[in-house]
Amino acid sequence: MPTTERGLEVIDGRVELVDGPTLHCARVLRALPGKRHVCEGLFDGRRVVAKFYLDPQRGSIHLQRELTGLNAFAQAGIAAPTVLWHGLDLQGRAVLVMSFIEQAEPVNRHWDDASDEQCETLVAELSSLLARHHQAGLCQVDVHLGNFLLTDGELYSLDGDAVTVDRQPLAWRPSLSNLALLYAQLPPEWDERSTAASIGYASQRGWPPRRVAADLPELIERARRKRWRKLRDKLYRDCTAVAHMKVAGREQFVIRDAAEHLQGLLDDPDASCPLDPAQLLKNGNTATVWRTGANGLSVVVKRYNVKGFLHGLARRLKESRASISWRNAHRLRFYGIATPAPLAYVVRNEGMVRPLAYFIAEAVDGVSLRDWVENHVDQPELVRSTARKVAELFALMQQLRISHGDMKASNFILHNERIVVIDLDAMKAHCWGLGFNRAWRRDIARFTANWREMPEIADIFDQELRAVLTG
Repeated sequence: MPTTERGLEVIDGRVELVDGPTLHCARVLRALPGKRHVCEGLFDGRRVVAKFYLDPQRGSIHLQRELTGLNAFAQAGIAAPTVLWHGLDLQGRAVLVMSFIEQAEPVNRHWDDASDEQCETLVAELSSLLARHHQAGLCQVDVHLGNFLLTDGELYSLDGDAVTVDRQPLAWRPSLSNLALLYAQLPPEWDERSTAASIGYASQRGWPPRRVAADLPELIERARRKRWRKLRDKLYRDCTAVAHMKVAGREQFVIRDAAEHLQGLLDDPDASCPLDPAQLLKNGNTATVWRTGANGLSVVVKRYNVKGFLHGLARRLKESRASISWRNAHRLRFYGIATPAPLAYVVRNEGMVRPLAYFIAEAVDGVSLRDWVENHVDQPELVRSTARKVAELFALMQQLRISHGDMKASNFILHNERIVVIDLDAMKAHCWGLGFNRAWRRDIARFTANWREMPEIADIFDQELRAVLTG
């Protein structure tokens, strides 16, 4: 009986190929609806990875591009999966079967668990590998950490579909733009270390290191802005990471990996709201916040209330604060700033002018900055250490021109030695320095007001902020 795994139809795990052995699919590794599915399985007794190109018009084109890229890697002596078979299955889909790289880990996952020293080594190795790509005339146009596998200290290059091939080594500008795109995948605080790693890249290319290092910062920032715009657009449509659905007067955007956990909650978010107001995290006129469970997942639900007819009408005419929180949470995490993982943004329409909007995020255990300081007011050096972390966070926000809009100390949570930012519906990313400077001055004034009754604490925060902030 046919079964479907994220849109890939198989029969008892078997896929029949035209003029090829039977492919046994064990699990789906990645799914791009309507475009491409990647599976792990067995082929002629070997463990393999199979790519299915689902677009009937362009599937064969993408298959040929993948073959061209992988063959170019092989000819340049760059480690990459070996092509074992390519052609069509009995449903007419283009299929590519490649060798499975044993005991390999995607570099983006390795990065999350690695120490700073290991990450520095990895950046240097990736820079060296990109130098080999570029010297061979190869360019991964959408280069990112997920395009590489790490196994036994060796890096493998993936995604031949996105590789351009030139007979000559890549020129200066496209080379550095591609290198900057790789560095832009890392948090902004890594920019200096990334630029330092470019020395090895320059040496391999025979280029002056100082000139390379001088050109990179602007290119990194440009690449990072472009990456964010691309991610931002995906937050509001159906894609690999986000499931978009409209049903029964409800529109929702849900992180796919959490969709199964959240399904019951999304059907009726208010059913999980505690009846006892004392159990609410916040019970205001414009927003109600509570914590609940969702099939083993601990989440926080923030419902944006409608106070009346005119308020509901105004809500119809502008973007909801739930949508702003959804976007800002992704923005902060994109830049490596800690905030609870955004899981869903939901709008329920109750009549013409009464839209109810919900923002759902993963719950984070911790203590607010205000409570933590009050508990450690007699330990000034410990407070100074935390104030330094806050100052470093604010310096990054200032660099990125992000104003928070409500810098109460309760909107910063200490969790696993990190400062976690919450309450994001007033946060704004500014295009122009003048507007940002005004908003930033208000932010700092509001934050300073938290310690008005604790002058010694206020002095500590003031000293740490002055040490790193500009202007």
